[in-house]
Order: sequence, then structure tokens, then C-alpha cells
Amino acid sequence: MRKNLVDRHGYDPLISRRIEVEMVQDLPRSGRPITATTPEISVAVLETVRESSAGREMTSDQLGFQHGISGASAWRILNKACLKKVKPSRKPGLTKAMKDSRYQFALAHKDWIIDV
Repeated sequence: MRKNLVDRHGYDPLISRRIEVEMVQDLPRSGRPITATTPEISVAVLETVRESSAGREMTSDQLGFQHGISGASAWRILNKACLKKVKPSRKPGLTKAMKDSRYQFALAHKDWIIDV
């Protein structure tokens, strides 16, 4: 039993009780190869998002469709880049009546002097 432990892991408590990193490090695993989220596609998706406000307002499905990947893959790319969902805030525009009233106020008070 002790012989197998030494052969497989390189650990022999009779020689040294110290456990080295090489003794417990996992070997690389084959796993499924990455096909959809290649570095080129990841860079392209992130550039689209960072480039303009239109890109920032796209959903992950829209980003995925634009770059030929699934919405989930686009979402994973954004998550890896630490980007989060944020709703854009929009201020309501001024109506014609609001603009006219501000203009009339400015004309009526154009000669105001600020006392300090």
C-alpha cells in the first residue's frame, strides 16, 4: 500500500513529511473545448458594449445574435468582464410651454445683480 502511495503522488512520509504543491496539483483535464466564446468573439462583444450607448442598451440575446453566438454565451462574456445590468436613466425633455416660461423669466430678470 505504501509503495502505491509513493508511486502515484511522490509522497513518502519516511523521507519527508512535507507535502509539495506538485504532489496535490491536478493534471489538466480535457473537458469540452471552448468554441463559442473564443477570445476574438469576447473582445468583439465587449467592444460593442463599451463603444456606444446603443451597444450598452442591447440585451444579451441581441448581442449574441449580432456576433453569431447564443444569448447565454454573450451573458457569460459580460459576467466574466464584471459588467452588470443597469437600467439607463432618462430625464424628461422640456415642453414648449416650459421653454417659453423659462425664456420669459430670463427676459424679465436679465438685469438682475447678485449681491455677495
